[in-house]
Amino acid sequence: LVINVLNHFSDCLDVVQFITSQQGTSLLQDSAGYTYLKNRNIESRIYWKCGKYSKFKCPARVTTDGEFFVNFSSKHNHAPPENT
Repeated sequence: LVINVLNHFSDCLDVVQFITSQQGTSLLQDSAGYTYLKNRNIESRIYWKCGKYSKFKCPARVTTDGEFFVNFSSKHNHAPPENT
């Protein structure tokens, strides 16, 4: 599933995919290769935080409601992965 979104908060957040990690964890991945982990669910909304939050304390966040994007907040404070 690939979703095109309007880019309001990040230069690289133009296409995002729902993917599954090798460990079976649900992730979002943008076109630059940044990944987002599920942070919490409240009803149909899912709050995602940058997959590098623990390493870099990255403030980047995404909120989805079903398959729709509701909110993007903050830019990443680190470079995207090189193997994208």
